Amino acid sequence: MRGMTLLELLAAITITAVAAGAAAAGAASLHRSALLESASARLASVLLDARLQAYQTQRTTSVSAAEGSTVIRAFDGATVADVALPASIRIAHATRGGIVRFYPSGLSDNASWILAATPRHAGAMRRVVVNQRSVIRRE
Repeated sequence: MRGMTLLELLAAITITAVAAGAAAAGAASLHRSALLESASARLASVLLDARLQAYQTQRTTSVSAAEGSTVIRAFDGATVADVALPASIRIAHATRGGIVRFYPSGLSDNASWILAATPRHAGAMRRVVVNQRSVIRRE
């Protein structure tokens, strides 16, 4: 049985390293995408809770998720609840200063947010939209 030459061994190690590097890059992209999906679901959940609270208590309820923030804040005058976004996710853009109000009538302000991963991963983002009929969409 013949052994491997040093050149063959280096070639095998190089090929393995390139394959491992490509797999790691793909895994990082999947992780970032999962974090964005989690953050948009978290924001949509807080919005839905605020909408239901406004209807049940017959009091206007607001949600604030300001641009640059990593925290979603829901309040109805006295009650305040803060919900943190996953690590490395922030509000990249928010309309209306990031504040939306849900009214007891079932209506709300129009608003939208763009959630983004850290700046070095530009292009990775999710959008959450609330329309005047209080319909919440994730895009």
